Amino acid sequence: MSKQKEKFYIIQNNSFSLKGNYSFGDWQKVIRFIGDINMNEPLQVIEVLLDEKKVIPLLNTILTGAKPITEPLFEEEFEEVNKAINDFFLRKQSLIKTLAAKSQK
Repeated sequence: MSKQKEKFYIIQNNSFSLKGNYSFGDWQKVIRFIGDINMNEPLQVIEVLLDEKKVIPLLNTILTGAKPITEPLFEEEFEEVNKAINDFFLRKQSLIKTLAAKSQK
């Protein structure tokens, strides 16, 4: 099995990559972030992604870099922020589905 090439994201002029492992506390933060999103309301999804008070803690949970991401984020960084979040959820999709299914029981 070949190892995937590590991706890097440039945010606030710093390089970040997805963490290799996540603690239970990290997952609690991710689940809290997901709980704030109503997938049936596309504008609400965008609103959450643009809320620095919600997205910055998520980024600091899922990414690793030389220093943490701080406010403010600028519109030029939206694409890179979105890529990082999307890559995280794509990589962890099966685990998230399992957690969601168990939480609804």
